[in-house]
Amino acid sequence: MTARRRALMALLPGYRERWIAALRGFGWPVPVPRGRTARVTVGRDGVSATVRTGGSPQQVRVRLVPFPARTFEAAVRRLAGRAASAASLLSGRLPEEAESAFVTTRYGLLPRRPEEVEQSCTCGKAPPCDHLLAVHAALAARLAIDPMLLFELRGRSRGEVLEAVRRHRSLAAPVRADVAPGGASPREEAPVPLPETALERPESFFKPLLPPAALARTTASGEGSDTVLAGLGPPPFSDAEAARLVADFHRAIGLGASERLAEWEWRRAGKS
Repeated sequence: MTARRRALMALLPGYRERWIAALRGFGWPVPVPRGRTARVTVGRDGVSATVRTGGSPQQVRVRLVPFPARTFEAAVRRLAGRAASAASLLSGRLPEEAESAFVTTRYGLLPRRPEEVEQSCTCGKAPPCDHLLAVHAALAARLAIDPMLLFELRGRSRGEVLEAVRRHRSLAAPVRADVAPGGASPREEAPVPLPETALERPESFFKPLLPPAALARTTASGEGSDTVLAGLGPPPFSDAEAARLVADFHRAIGLGASERLAEWEWRRAGKS
């Protein structure tokens, strides 16, 4: 990550602040719970909590509208297509820019409309009551530690998210395949079986099909030069001095390699 990107990420508010800002955008005052006890459980079915605000304890439930399949798949496909985002998700962390993957969908990770928040409390008051506000504040604190809970609030477990990321990453990976005649869809290349001779005489499978002498190759040297470079024609420089220097460098490299090879062969012969 570049220094500029790190600086931009530092300016983004965390998911705790984003959650509170989303609810305050609906006109709901979400205070920091003081003097209140809230036992909160967060899971795929939403939030369930027992809250006491001075009177008898009340049972509270909060749940976001679940993601439709198309929304979930479209957003995860975008996240999986970004290497950094996919790596974060596969390591169990929600990328800071995850919400941008939902910009073209009806639903986002965070609620955009009050009707996306399904909530109830046994106190009987119209939501959001003080008990619900206490749970929202406690949930915001949880999101500061584990933003992946937003997927669970939308009805998608961590396992489903990871499986979808891996699936879309594998679909996006390049596949070796031949194109069928007429430009049809790619087809998998059929494996080439071993020849029968290799099964009859496996010791000869790795032997060359031609004698080693037939594999030798000689390169004709250019006129007036003993370098391979000269065989490729003159260097494409308008400056004659530059062309001469390239040829001299190439010749020096070849001579140096030849001397090193001769020295290595001499030492090898002395050890045998």
